[in-house]
Formats: sequence, C-alpha cells, structure tokens
Amino acid sequence: MKRVSLFTAVAFMAAASSAFAGSVGEFNFSFMSTGGSIVNDSVNGFAQNIGPPNQMDPFAPEITSLELEVNGIQFQNWADLDIYLFSPRGEMIELMTDRGDGFSNIGAGAVDLMFTDLALSPVPTTSPVVSGEYRPEGLANGTDDGFATYVGMSGGTDAWLLLMIDDGGATGGGSFSNWVLRGTAVPEPATLSLLALGAVALIRRTRRRA
Repeated sequence: MKRVSLFTAVAFMAAASSAFAGSVGEFNFSFMSTGGSIVNDSVNGFAQNIGPPNQMDPFAPEITSLELEVNGIQFQNWADLDIYLFSPRGEMIELMTDRGDGFSNIGAGAVDLMFTDLALSPVPTTSPVVSGEYRPEGLANGTDDGFATYVGMSGGTDAWLLLMIDDGGATGGGSFSNWVLRGTAVPEPATLSLLALGAVALIRRTRRRA
C-alpha cells in the first residue's frame, strides 16, 4: 500500500510539473547594471548577470526573447562609437558601429537607446542620434541574427558583456548611466523535474517522521 501511495505521489508531481509548465509559460525578466566612462580610443567592457546569485544549471531559465537598453549616453563623436553584446557563451551581436557621423551631445541632452529586433531601422549613420528604438546593426546588415542569436540558450549567472568601443583618434570619449537586459524566458524542463523529485522526497521524509 505504501508503494502504491508513493507511486501515486510521483505521478501526481509529474503531472503537476507539466501543468506548471503549461500554466506559467513565459515569464518576464529585467536586469540593470550601472554604466561608466567610455574612454577615448579604447575598448570598455561592462558586465552583468542574469538570474539570482549562485544559480546553477539546470535551474537557469531558457531565453525566448531579449532586448537591450543603453541609457544616458553622452559622447563626443558618435562616428567613433561601436557597441557589441556578448553572451556568457561568447555569442556576439553587433548593435551599432560608427553611427551619427559628426554628432556630439557632450554637455547636451543624454540619449537613451533601445535595441530590439522589432525596430524598423538601425541607429542613423549621418543624422544626429536621438532616443528611441533601433534594430541591431548586425541584424539589419545580415552579419548576425540579432537577439534571436540568444533564443533557446540559458542566461545563467555568468557575465554578459557589453562592449562600448571608442575607435577614434585624439578627441572623443564619453559616458553612459546604465544598461538593461530584459526579455522573456521559460523554466527548463529539467528544473520542473527536479522540483517534482524534491517534492516526493519531502513527502517521503514527512511519512518517516510520522
């Protein structure tokens, strides 16, 4: 009788985990990291993690969509500014390179850029850069798949890396205030299975104590 009850509990938890996956589905996430100085004629890296501290696979969620904000940008010569995003596994996408030729907003209003695959066009090449939504340059040019590059992978807690590159000469540089990775994800199937096994173990321990 006890074995039958335990089998029933296992079956129940497996069904519950499947129901959990179907009912919860995608969830939204958003993680912000501070910015800093973009030094003239240099590569500047800024890292952040997605997920709770010390979260290990298979508990990391699976990404289904992703987008990036880079906020509060003030820059001397936008034609010298390149921005790239690297995942923890090393996949890179090109967000913008050498745009806004001749434009400077040092001491003027800061610019907020939202990079999303759903935007219609990349950051303009010759006109002043204004706050708004922009298509990643790599996606627009066909050199990469934009944020779709990261769909299906786990964000984990390893560092995502934002590269802000000033590839100019004697004058340049600038700063930005923060960057935000946001998107949607789903729990990995292994996570749900382990949750079910943990619940069964708890039931077994409770019975032993009783």
